[in-house]
Amino acid sequence: MLENLYYISTIVGVAGALFMLFVAYTQLSVAKEQLRNINTQLNSATLLKIYDEMKDLRPYWHKMFAIYKVKPDFNKWDDEEKAIADRLCVDLEKISFLAVKGFIDESFLIEEYAGIFARTWYRLNGYVKHHRIKRGEPAELTWRTTKGKLRKNCCESTGIS
Repeated sequence: MLENLYYISTIVGVAGALFMLFVAYTQLSVAKEQLRNINTQLNSATLLKIYDEMKDLRPYWHKMFAIYKVKPDFNKWDDEEKAIADRLCVDLEKISFLAVKGFIDESFLIEEYAGIFARTWYRLNGYVKHHRIKRGEPAELTWRTTKGKLRKNCCESTGIS
């Protein structure tokens, strides 16, 4: 009789341990799914903010394209034209930083805005390099993307140099 109780208690103990493992696994799965949902919501909020930023920048890049068509030499730009260039440089760099550091999906930025980044960079390349050299910084910047690829600038992905 005691032997049967020993076997029963062993079986109940093992079943209890298995049940606890099942509960822990279920809770971890639920927590993982909740974190995935939170991450998706944060990415969505960030991407919506980027859409707004890019919409606000649209008039500036159109102005820059028009300026460059008439005056491709940045040395001939007036203060207002340089202010437009500065605004584009700062805001596009800020958005690029989010992608490079993995805060947003880099592929989203490339799919949606690579053309704008490339065309803007093509027009501002000399202006930016001039200011980097003036501040004692290297004229060309390189960085590693979140996927480990080495990229000099957004123009490499579009073929514009």
